[in-house]
Amino acid sequence: MKKFRFLALALAAAAICTSCGKGGDDPEPAATLSISPDITAVEFSYDGQQAFNGATSVTPVFTVTTDQSDWQVAVTPSTATWCQAVKTTDGSGFTLYATENAAAESPAPATVTVTAGGAAATIAVTQRPAPSSYTAWACGSYYDADYKYYAWTWKQGDATVTDLPMPAGAVSCWASQMTVSGGDIYIAGNYTDTNGKAIPGYWKNNTFVTLPLPSGVGSTQNAYCNAIVVSGGKVHASGYYGVFWRAEESRAIYWVDGTPSLLPLHEDYSLSQSKNMVLSGGSVYIGGEARLKSDPNRTRGCYWKDSQHTLLPVPADTRSSECSAIAVLNGTVYAVGRYVLNTSYAYTVLWDADGPRTLTPPEGYYIWSGGLVDIVASGGNIYIAATLCAETGLNAFNSAYWEGDECRFLGQNASNTATLPRSVFVAGGKTYLAATSNGSMGIYFWLNDNWVTIPRPAGSTYYYSPQDIIAVPE
Repeated sequence: MKKFRFLALALAAAAICTSCGKGGDDPEPAATLSISPDITAVEFSYDGQQAFNGATSVTPVFTVTTDQSDWQVAVTPSTATWCQAVKTTDGSGFTLYATENAAAESPAPATVTVTAGGAAATIAVTQRPAPSSYTAWACGSYYDADYKYYAWTWKQGDATVTDLPMPAGAVSCWASQMTVSGGDIYIAGNYTDTNGKAIPGYWKNNTFVTLPLPSGVGSTQNAYCNAIVVSGGKVHASGYYGVFWRAEESRAIYWVDGTPSLLPLHEDYSLSQSKNMVLSGGSVYIGGEARLKSDPNRTRGCYWKDSQHTLLPVPADTRSSECSAIAVLNGTVYAVGRYVLNTSYAYTVLWDADGPRTLTPPEGYYIWSGGLVDIVASGGNIYIAATLCAETGLNAFNSAYWEGDECRFLGQNASNTATLPRSVFVAGGKTYLAATSNGSMGIYFWLNDNWVTIPRPAGSTYYYSPQDIIAVPE
C-alpha cells in the first residue's frame, strides 16, 4: 500500500512537472534586423542626383542583415511617388531613388520601412525644393581657317562664347560634356599634341587636367574623354582609347579621381568604346558599344553598371547596333540609339525594360536614323531628342523631343534653316535642347517655346556645334 501511494505521488509530481515544463517554454527569439549604413534620415537634392545625411554626402544604397528568410521594403504614404525603394538584384539590400522636384516647395516627406519577421527599421526621406531660377550653359567645338579645333563654353545671356584655354603642347582641342558641382565647371574633352596624338582629360574651370591611360595600354595610343559627372566630391569620367570606328584595338575606360580602369567585356566581344555616363542611386552607368570577336565589323549597343557589362537586346536579324546615350529612372535603364538589320534598313530606337522599340514621329515625318539622339530622366519621365525629316519634298532636318511617348515638334529655327539636336536637358520643368544648323549656319538652344541663338565663335569658319547643354541653379 505504501508502495502504491508512493508511486501515485511520484506520477502526479511528474505530471505536474511536465505540465509546468510545457507552459514555461522560452518564447521564440525575436527577429534580428539591421540596415547599413546605420542612418535614419536621408535628404535628396532637388534633382535627385545627390543624397545627404545632415551635411554629409551619402550613397543611398543600403545593405539589409536579418536572420529571417525574407524581408520587405516599402515607401509610405502611397502619395509619396517621388520616392522609390528598389531591392538590389542580388537581394542583399535596396537603393533609394528620388525623381526631380521642379516645385519651389519640398514634397511631403516619405518613410521607408524595412520589415523582417516582427522586426522593423525606418528611414525618413525628404527632398529639397527646386531653385527659383536656372541659367543655361553650353559647350562645344569649332575649327578655324587652318582646320584647327577649339573648345568653347557659353553662359546664357553672354554676348559671346568663351574659348577654353588650349592645354600646354596642344595644337587642337574639343569639348564633349559638361557639369557643374560646388560652383566649379567641369568639361570633358581632349586635345591633340604636336605628334597628332589625342590626349584625354577635362577642364576644371579653366585648367585642363590630363587623364592617364590604364596600365598596359601603349603610350602612343590615342585616347578620348567624352563624359564627366561629379558626385560626393569625386570626379567620374569615361572615354576610350584606340580607333574603335576602324575596328582596331580599342577599349572603354572609366576614371575615378584620375585613376583609370578598363571596362570589362562580355566574353564574345573584344573591342569597345563609351559614349556617355550617368550616376543614379549610387551606381555608375556608362553607355557605349562593343565589337564582336568573331566579326569585328558587327557592333552591339551596350552599357556598364558599376563595371558590369550588359548587351542591349536586338532582333535576331540585326547586323549592328549602337547606343548613343543612356538614362536611369527609378533603377530602370533607358537607352537610345539605333540598330541596322541585315537588309541594311536602320531604326532609331529606345531600349527600356521591355527591350527595343521605335518612337512614333508626327504624321508626315520620319526619324532620321543618322541623327544624333540624346536622353535624360527628369521629374519621373524620360525625354528624348532626335532629328525628323519630311516624308515628301525637301528632306530638311527638324528638331524634336519626346516627353514619354508624346512627341514635341520643334521644327526649324526662326530663319527657316535646318536644325539637328545635339543635347537635351530638363530642369525646373523646362526643356533645354541644343542644336546645330547643318554645322555651319548657326547654333541654338530651345527654351520656353523659342529658339535662342548661341553666338557664333569669332574664329570659326565652317564647322561649329554645341555638344552639351545643362541648366545650372542660380
